[in-house]
Amino acid sequence: MELRKAMAWSAAWIAAPIIIALLVWADMARGEWCSVAPDGRAEQDGLRWRSRVVEGRKCWYLARSVLPKSDLLWEYDQDEFNEDGKVTGRRFYSPEELRR
Repeated sequence: MELRKAMAWSAAWIAAPIIIALLVWADMARGEWCSVAPDGRAEQDGLRWRSRVVEGRKCWYLARSVLPKSDLLWEYDQDEFNEDGKVTGRRFYSPEELRR
Protein backbone atom coordinates (compact mmCIF):
# COMPACT_ATOMS: atom_id res chain seq x y z
CA MET A 1 0.00 0.00 0.00
CA GLU A 2 2.82 2.44 0.82
CA LEU A 3 4.41 1.69 -2.55
CA ARG A 4 1.17 2.70 -4.33
CA LYS A 5 1.01 5.99 -2.44
CA ALA A 6 4.64 6.71 -3.25
CA MET A 7 4.07 5.94 -6.94
CA ALA A 8 0.94 8.12 -7.00
CA TRP A 9 2.82 11.06 -5.47
CA SER A 10 5.70 10.56 -7.89
CA ALA A 11 3.31 10.59 -10.84
CA ALA A 12 1.61 13.73 -9.51
CA TRP A 13 4.94 15.54 -9.10
CA ILE A 14 5.89 14.64 -12.66
CA ALA A 15 2.51 15.42 -14.24
CA ALA A 16 1.81 18.74 -12.47
CA PRO A 17 4.69 20.75 -14.02
CA ILE A 18 3.91 19.32 -17.45
CA ILE A 19 0.24 20.31 -17.19
CA ILE A 20 1.11 23.79 -15.93
CA ALA A 21 3.62 24.29 -18.76
CA LEU A 22 1.03 23.24 -21.35
CA LEU A 23 -1.56 25.62 -19.93
CA VAL A 24 0.89 28.53 -19.93
CA TRP A 25 2.03 27.74 -23.48
CA ALA A 26 -1.57 27.48 -24.72
CA ASP A 27 -2.36 30.86 -23.19
CA MET A 28 0.71 32.47 -24.79
CA ALA A 29 -0.13 31.13 -28.24
CA ARG A 30 -3.64 32.51 -28.17
CA GLY A 31 -4.62 35.34 -30.48
CA GLU A 32 -7.82 36.92 -31.70
CA TRP A 33 -8.92 36.98 -35.33
CA CYS A 34 -9.61 40.32 -37.00
CA SER A 35 -12.75 40.94 -39.02
CA VAL A 36 -13.24 43.77 -41.51
CA ALA A 37 -16.51 44.67 -39.73
CA PRO A 38 -18.48 43.40 -36.73
CA ASP A 39 -20.18 40.18 -37.80
CA GLY A 40 -23.37 38.59 -36.50
CA ARG A 41 -21.87 37.45 -33.19
CA ALA A 42 -23.67 39.23 -30.38
CA GLU A 43 -22.01 41.07 -27.55
CA GLN A 44 -22.45 38.99 -24.40
CA ASP A 45 -20.75 37.99 -21.14
CA GLY A 46 -18.86 41.27 -21.03
CA LEU A 47 -17.53 40.91 -24.59
CA ARG A 48 -17.83 44.02 -26.78
CA TRP A 49 -16.89 44.77 -30.35
CA ARG A 50 -13.62 46.71 -30.33
CA SER A 51 -11.42 47.98 -33.12
CA ARG A 52 -7.75 48.77 -33.74
CA VAL A 53 -5.77 49.53 -36.85
CA VAL A 54 -3.64 46.49 -37.65
CA GLU A 55 -1.43 46.36 -40.74
CA GLY A 56 -3.08 49.55 -42.05
CA ARG A 57 -6.64 48.19 -41.85
CA LYS A 58 -9.34 48.53 -39.21
CA CYS A 59 -9.51 45.29 -37.24
CA TRP A 60 -12.77 44.41 -35.42
CA TYR A 61 -12.75 41.78 -32.67
CA LEU A 62 -14.80 40.69 -29.64
CA ALA A 63 -13.05 41.14 -26.28
CA ARG A 64 -13.54 42.35 -22.73
CA SER A 65 -10.76 44.93 -23.07
CA VAL A 66 -8.50 46.42 -25.73
CA LEU A 67 -5.98 43.80 -26.88
CA PRO A 68 -2.38 44.49 -27.92
CA LYS A 69 -1.91 44.64 -31.68
CA SER A 70 0.49 41.69 -31.45
CA ASP A 71 -2.47 39.48 -30.35
CA LEU A 72 -4.63 40.40 -33.37
CA LEU A 73 -4.41 38.30 -36.53
CA TRP A 74 -6.16 38.79 -39.86
CA GLU A 75 -8.46 36.01 -41.09
CA TYR A 76 -7.58 34.23 -44.31
CA ASP A 77 -9.81 34.54 -47.37
CA GLN A 78 -10.78 31.35 -49.17
CA ASP A 79 -9.00 32.46 -52.37
CA GLU A 80 -5.70 32.66 -50.46
CA PHE A 81 -5.48 28.85 -50.24
CA ASN A 82 -3.98 26.72 -53.02
CA GLU A 83 -5.13 23.21 -54.03
CA ASP A 84 -3.13 21.67 -51.16
CA GLY A 85 -4.81 23.87 -48.56
CA LYS A 86 -1.71 26.00 -47.99
CA VAL A 87 -1.90 29.78 -47.73
CA THR A 88 -0.30 31.65 -50.62
CA GLY A 89 0.39 35.33 -51.03
CA ARG A 90 1.08 35.95 -47.35
CA ARG A 91 4.13 35.48 -45.24
CA PHE A 92 3.80 32.82 -42.55
CA TYR A 93 4.78 33.96 -39.06
CA SER A 94 5.81 31.50 -36.37
CA PRO A 95 4.24 31.81 -32.89
CA GLU A 96 7.56 33.19 -31.62
CA GLU A 97 7.53 35.97 -34.24
CA LEU A 98 3.93 36.88 -33.38
CA ARG A 99 4.80 37.30 -29.71
CA ARG A 100 7.51 39.91 -30.41
